[in-house]
This record gives sequence, structure tokens and C-alpha cells, in this order.
Amino acid sequence: MARPSCIPVLVLAIVFTVTESKVLKTPTTQVPEDKSCVKGFSASLYTAHVEENARYQLTSVPVTPEIRACRDDTQVVYMIDPDTSSDLFWINNRTGSIYMTKPVDYESTTNHRVDLLLQETHSDGSDEGNALLIIDVVDVNDNKPVMTQTTYNVDISEASALGLHLLTLSATDADTGNNAVVMYVLDTPECPIDVDSASGEVHLTRLLDYEEEHSYYCRVHAVESLTDEHFQSNQSTIVIKVHDVNDNSPIFTSNPYDFVMTWPPTDGMYVGTVTAYDRDSGVFGTVNYTMEAPVDSFLSVDQTGDIRVTDAGVDALQKNKNFTFLVMATDDGKSPRMGQTLVLMRMIDGYSRWFFYKPSYNFSIPENTPTNAEVGLVTVNSSHVRYSFSKKYTDKDFPFVITQDGGSIRLNTTPTSPVDHDGLHSSFFFQVAATDDQTTIYTNVTVTITDINDNSPIFIIPSTDNMVIPVSKFREPEAIIYKVSATDKDSGDNGRVTYYILNTIDASRFSIDRTNGDIRTRQSLFNLEDNLFHITVEARDNGSPSLTSSRQISFQIKSESILEEFIYRSITENSSPVSLDLLVGPFKTFPKSEVSFSIASGNNYSRPVANIYDAKLKVGSLDYETIQYLDLTVNVTGRTTNRFVGFIHVAIAVQDVNDNRPRFISSPVSTFNIPITAKSGVPVYQFVAVDKDSTTDGNGVVSYSLGGSPSPFLLDKYTGMLTLNRALAKSDNKATFTVTANATDGGGNIGTSSPINLSVYDPAEGYPTFHEPAYFGSVLENSPIRTSVMLVNPVLTVFPGEHELAVDMVGLRKSEFYITAPYGDLYTNTEMDAEMTPMYLLAIRSTTLHTPVKSTTVFVRINVTDINDNAPHFPFSTNHTTIRRSDGPNTVIATITAVDKDLGAKLNYNVVTAPSTPNIITTQAHNTLDVVVLDPSKLAEQTYHIQMTVDDELHMQNTANLVVTVE
Repeated sequence: MARPSCIPVLVLAIVFTVTESKVLKTPTTQVPEDKSCVKGFSASLYTAHVEENARYQLTSVPVTPEIRACRDDTQVVYMIDPDTSSDLFWINNRTGSIYMTKPVDYESTTNHRVDLLLQETHSDGSDEGNALLIIDVVDVNDNKPVMTQTTYNVDISEASALGLHLLTLSATDADTGNNAVVMYVLDTPECPIDVDSASGEVHLTRLLDYEEEHSYYCRVHAVESLTDEHFQSNQSTIVIKVHDVNDNSPIFTSNPYDFVMTWPPTDGMYVGTVTAYDRDSGVFGTVNYTMEAPVDSFLSVDQTGDIRVTDAGVDALQKNKNFTFLVMATDDGKSPRMGQTLVLMRMIDGYSRWFFYKPSYNFSIPENTPTNAEVGLVTVNSSHVRYSFSKKYTDKDFPFVITQDGGSIRLNTTPTSPVDHDGLHSSFFFQVAATDDQTTIYTNVTVTITDINDNSPIFIIPSTDNMVIPVSKFREPEAIIYKVSATDKDSGDNGRVTYYILNTIDASRFSIDRTNGDIRTRQSLFNLEDNLFHITVEARDNGSPSLTSSRQISFQIKSESILEEFIYRSITENSSPVSLDLLVGPFKTFPKSEVSFSIASGNNYSRPVANIYDAKLKVGSLDYETIQYLDLTVNVTGRTTNRFVGFIHVAIAVQDVNDNRPRFISSPVSTFNIPITAKSGVPVYQFVAVDKDSTTDGNGVVSYSLGGSPSPFLLDKYTGMLTLNRALAKSDNKATFTVTANATDGGGNIGTSSPINLSVYDPAEGYPTFHEPAYFGSVLENSPIRTSVMLVNPVLTVFPGEHELAVDMVGLRKSEFYITAPYGDLYTNTEMDAEMTPMYLLAIRSTTLHTPVKSTTVFVRINVTDINDNAPHFPFSTNHTTIRRSDGPNTVIATITAVDKDLGAKLNYNVVTAPSTPNIITTQAHNTLDVVVLDPSKLAEQTYHIQMTVDDELHMQNTANLVVTVE
């Protein structure tokens, strides 16, 4: 066979040399040279390895063994059989070297068969020979991952539970081995889902609300996780369609409504319009109105909310001009939900007096509203009056003016600063007066400054950009390696910050807790020493539109380990200060002169409780009522190198002693009035005492008893409720009973209340009387300002409808609430926080506005109902305890109590990682977890690790670790 006359330059193939090429591979098949051959090739089988897509120009294919003729005394011509072999390769006819004519592709063919031919001429004549060359193609990372679907569709109910599995992502990579291993990345972190980077499983991470968001479009992609190139796939979109459920009740736009009509009543007369809305959609959001009996027999309400007088109502309103009743709004859901509002209806003589159209006005304006903008209109049913504020305000404190002739309240044209929700005043409460030179009447006005999202989050940690954080390569996957923190001056969702890692090449290696900013590793760092990974963390508020800020952070993976030590102590409150040696554990070999210590966290009280001096941690006397657990992190640094060496975690549990006596909450006034008509058994007052000691051991549990001489009252031992022991007699009229109470705690300490005077009056003598001798109500914490609490409505039984009454609050705590006059609507005047103030004791007074002036005062207690707005947390992240093998059976080695600021929180502990022995168990009693060793003598290992979680009834969760050392 003749040798080709020429070969194009571009098909000169790859030459792989041992010193220069990383693609030279050890062959999988070693073929020994055939020493016995007398003609033809030196071997029957040759092998070679080449990388796909490798450069081939001027490069040969290394073949094992070398291709040559069997005899050395011949003239040889080497050839490739053109009928059976690929044109990808060419052979040098004279030398037998193999060359590539074009790159090879592993994904097309993993190996190539080349039939070799030989013609030789020698002194004995000529011969022919043949052999086989197998060329294996080595896979390289030359393909990007491909998502198997461009769109995933998910239909989900807004009532779906957290953690629900939605779907599993899938991607393919034409490469093999590590080149085809991918991880999945979520590109739109605001979506309510989490994508497992390894499995591609997608789970729901946030409760859904159809009324807030009907659908989500979440972008995801796959990225190679074990290659240097980190090739990324195309993007796929997860389309989540949220379906509505009937989870909202109708809400009225006002509560109460106050409607004023002019005498006389007529059939079909318009009373007023109530309006309710339901945030649900479709039939779930359709509202129907009804009224309670008996007013539904003489008043009607249609589907628009218009209330009118019926024919039967004409006679009813002739007899009684004032009615208070409920209007209900019900939706059309399969299980209907209902809301209700109170309606106050008054009928007056249209010619005898004039009045404000509303007993109180509520306006709201957004912060930064320009000056001279109208806030609202406050008017009466007369054009012959002048309007003014009830007192004079300065521009500094009060940015409003009112037009005298129209009642228009406007922002002051020259305020010293714009109204700012984030400043000192988020609301204003004042009175407007209307006068006609003979009569002056007043109405209450509340202006709320609503927050707008005008502040971006500000990073506290890290305080600067491009901070480099050293991380040991020995940190386990999912270990917390850093924590970021940012604040936002806005309120509500505008000020609620969530954290995201932006999509960068290194982002897939780390995860971040969107709520608390903890940054964790996704994978092992063991083989990544000396690498520097860069991420960008974004802090994003939840306003619309949201505002953001970001920080660049780099993690330097260090080859050295970071030393750790744990110190645990239990001390009694108010005991002498303690001193703890810090040169312990792995640090005890360090000379004191070579290391320095600093408290990194846990000492941020109004007055630091710990300090470090001479390699010792000094902790002052601690008060259980202020600090139950002290959780400190001490950083250890080389004094000359300034290199971070490790940290010491110090956990100190403070035990309560009975060092506080019960103290009574002060009564708002010293004298209350009770009507002579009050029945036996009705409550008239409640004593409330608190003891700052712990209730867990009984020190802070309070019981009540009456002090002084007998009286017609009973005092409940457990609640402090004071009730009438008998019906009052005529002889009790104008009598004053003085009552005191004692409160005793679990240790026998006694506190005594201030005396309370209860004066008896007869409503028939012209005193205003309340519907109840005392009132008890509640309001949810975190309720907005101006939330209606209850109706404390006084009446005159002697001259009904002929005289007016004034209602006001007297005594202590009156600034937290306000009451409308003369109707007795009690509203909040500040935000309620059950953890700060769980209850309020109030005094409300009603006074006649005619001569002789008479007044009565009634007791009101408002409980602030706690909601689950605080997550439980362990007082430590890692704790340390010890046990000796010589200790007795059933030894309690740790008693752990998580902290939850919510009142009456019910906690549940779970052991996530149990110790590797059945001899260590945990038992829960109430909100405390005991760790018990059944038989210390059978503990075989030196150290045991326990990971535990605690959650409350809403499954807000926290995790901690306990390290048990056996001595």
C-alpha cells in the first residue's frame, strides 16, 4: 500500500509528553512485547489514551508499547487499514508514529479501534503483518449541566404547612464522574422555598398568604460542585400558583360606628352605612350583613351595609332614642367566617343643639408628607362656629394648624422638621374645640404617622466591606462559621431584615439563615486549605419596594485547627464574684505572656458583668431576676502574632433564692364607687401582687388573704379577686369600706397592699351608674394603637336622655388608654406588650354635666393577652459538663431550661443527636430538661456529644449542644 503523498498541516496530531501534559494517562491494559515474533509487528495489540478535545496539531499519540516491526533488518512501510479504521488518525509510514487529524469527543465515542498494516522488505523477501491499536478517550469537563425541565409548575394551597415537599429538580451533565456532579442553587432568594443543594428537593419555608401574593416565579440552576470550572446550567423557573382558602374573617372599617339622626323617625329613614371587607377572594370574600335581635325587628341592613328604620322602628324610636347593637358580617365560605362591629345610634332634636358628626376622628398620613397638606376635616352640623385646638401647641412638638371657619386640619406650613414615623412622634392625640360664643364642644382627634420604607438596612456586623474571616479546614459541614447582623430604622415589615447570599461563583459553598444571619458551610472544607472564597451578603428589608445594602466577605480556609474549650458553672444569685482560670484544657500549655484574651460576645448588658484580668475571667455577683444564664465567648489570640488561636465558651447558670417579697401593683386611685343595687358574688376590685423570684421552685408563687376587720367582701386566694359576700342593704348607702390585702410568697415573705376605699351610692339619687360594678377586659399584644378594648358606658337612671354625662380616666396609667366622652369607648393609646406590661389597672369616672354635679368611679382591669411572638432559645450554644465513673446511679449531670419571653410558653425538647450509649438519657418536666446518667461505671468513652432542640407551640426552634466529659 502506497504512503500518502502529503498530509495537511492542520491534521498534525497531539504530541503528549510526560513533562508537559497533564493528560498523559497510565494505560489500563499493559501489553507485553512479543519476543518470539519473526515477522510483522512487535505486538498484536497496542493501546493509547488521549483526552477529548485536546489540542492535536504537531502532537503525537503515545502508544504502549511502541509501534515497530518485529525485525530490525528490514525496510518497513506502516499503514492504517482505510476500510476498517477511522479517519481521525494518521500513521507515519516510515516511523510508525500515530497522529490525530482532529479532536476526539468522549461523549460520542469512548474508544477507537485502529487496524494497523505493515509491509516489509528484507534479504529473505517481503512480508506483511497486522496489529490492533485501541485508543481510549479520556473524559474532560467540556459540558455544562442542563436542567431537564425549563419550567416546573406547582399548585399549592395557602394553608400548606412549612416543610412541605413541592418537587425535585433534575439536571444532567454529559460528562462523567466528578465532572457530572452538580448542586442546585436558588437564584431568587425572596421565594418561599428552600432548594436542597445535593438532592434538588424543594420544600416550602414560609407560610403562604394568597391575599399577599397569588404566585411566585422562582429561578433555579445547577452548577458543577466538584470541578474547578464550576460550569453553570441554563436557568429553570418554578412557577408556584397559590390557591385561596377561607382564612380571613370580614373586618369592619370602624368599630364602633356612631350614627346621629334628627328627630322625628320615619319609615325608611337612613341611619348610616357600615362597611366590612374580606381579604379572601371569590365567594370567600363576599360579605353579607345581619343585625342582632331585637333591633333586627325595627331596623334593616341591606347588602351594601345601609341601615334604615322600618315601619316597626318608628314606634320603637318614639320610646327610646338611643340604641347600642351589633352588626355582623359573614362571608360565603363553606364554613363561614364572621366579623362584628358595635353601632351606637342616637336620635336628637335637630333644632335644639349642634354636634360633631363623630365623637372622635382618626386620620393617618404617611411620614415625609409635604407641609400644608390636608390631614382631615373635623366639622359640626352648624356653619356658625369657629374651630380651634383645645390648647396651644408649639411648632416643635405639634406640626398641625386648623382653619377657624372650616375645621380643616393641615400640616403646618413651617414645621421645624417633617413628620417622621421613625422619629419621636409616630402619632398625635389632641382635642378640637368648636364654639359659637355661647357653647363650646370638643371632639378627640388622633393622627397616625404611617411608616414608609425610607431607610435601608445598615450592617452592624461586618462593619466594613471585604472583611477576611479565617476558617479552619476542620470545620464540619453545616457548621456556623460567621454571623452577619443589620438593622433598619423603619417599623413593621419595612424594618424587618432578611439576609441572602447573592449568586456568585462561591455562593453555592455556603448558606445563610435568612432570619438571624448565621452563615454555614454546605460541604467539607478539609481539602480546601489556603483557598479564599468570596461571597456577597445582602440585607433586604420587607417593604414594598424593598431597600437593600450589601457586604463583601471572604473566607480564608486555614490548615491549622482552631482550639476550643468549654467551661460551665452553676452559682447562686447574689453570691460572691467568681474567678475562672482561662489557661485550661488545650490552652493550659500556653505561657501567659504569649496569649491575650478578650470577651467577644455575651457581655452586652447595661453594665458589663464580666472582665478579664491576668488570664482569669472575673464575673461579678449576678441577680437571677436580671440574668438567669450568662453565655460568654472568649477569643484567644497570639499576643505577638495577633493570630486567632481559638475560643473559650463560658456558660454560667444562676440559681434563684427567695430574696424578694411580693409587691402590689398600685391602684390607679384609692376610692371606687359601687352601686347599692350590686348583687352578691359580683366582682368589685382585684388586687394584683407580683414577686420577682422564680415561680419554678415556688419562691415567686403568690397567695392572697384579707387584712384588717371583717367586711362584706370575699378575696380569692389565688386570683386576688374581691367580690361581694352579700347583697348590699339600704343601711349601706353612703358607707365606705376600707379593704387591705396581704400577699404571701412560697418562702413566707409577706407584702401588704395600700388600703382601697369602696364607697356605696344609690343610683336613684342622681348618680351616674355603670352597667357593671367593675369591668374586666383584654387586648392582644402588638395590637395597633387606637384598638377598641371595651365599652364602659355610664347611664343616668333618674333623668334618662335629659342630661349629659362626661366620662374620663383618672389616676395612674391613664396615658396608655383613652376613652371617648360621653359614650365610654375605651381605646389603646400605645402599643401593648405582654412581656413588658401584662395588665393595666384603670379608673374611669363619670360626672354629670348639670347641677348638682355628681360623679362615680369604677375599677377596670385590662389583661394584655400574650401571643407567641418570641422564639425559645437555649442560654448557650454549646455547654460542657462532667461526670465521674465512680458517681452513683441516676446522676443528673445537667438541668437545662430554655428561655422564652412569651408568658406561659410551653416548651418541647427533642434530642437530635443522641449519645452513643443507652446509659445517658433525658427527661422533661414542665419546661426543664434533665440529662441523667443511669450507670456512670458503664461509660466506655471519654467524651459524649448530645445535640438538642427546643421549640414552642408554633415550632419556633433553637439548637444547642452538650458535651459530656467522663473523668
